[in-house]
Amino acid sequence: MKKVIVAFTGLIALLIAGILVIMFVPTIASSDENDPIAGLRAASMNALIDVSGLKSKAASALHDNLDTISAATGLSEADCAQIVYSLDVQNWEAAVLPNSAEELGSISGSYAGLDGTLTYYDDPEYITVNAYGQNVTMKIPESAQAYLPYLQLAEQYLDQAA
Repeated sequence: MKKVIVAFTGLIALLIAGILVIMFVPTIASSDENDPIAGLRAASMNALIDVSGLKSKAASALHDNLDTISAATGLSEADCAQIVYSLDVQNWEAAVLPNSAEELGSISGSYAGLDGTLTYYDDPEYITVNAYGQNVTMKIPESAQAYLPYLQLAEQYLDQAA
């Protein structure tokens, strides 16, 4: 269960970075892959993310807090560093969610007073971050996809704890 928390910590950091971007660009990614403008929106979002340096900031925040993540999860800092490395935040991209993707679940969280929801799908390449009423769908690298099953476990854990 503690490994689930580590995975969430990394994803929440990305969520925070996404929230900051969402504040500046409304309705970034469409969930309709047939929308001709959706691809342009995703490309614009990727350019904005790259220019803003949000990926680097999110990765740095994760690395800078390895001791805190380790203390919260009971994992060694080395294990936490490997998980953060595997999340490969630098290669996450805004994308258009395929129409065939079916929602499996979602998990909500707060950090530094910001609320957000992370939605995951049967297609492990995609997640959607919702914050401030805006959605950004992200296509994530294969190394990060290995941690998505932990979202289901965490969602069940949080439901039982409530």
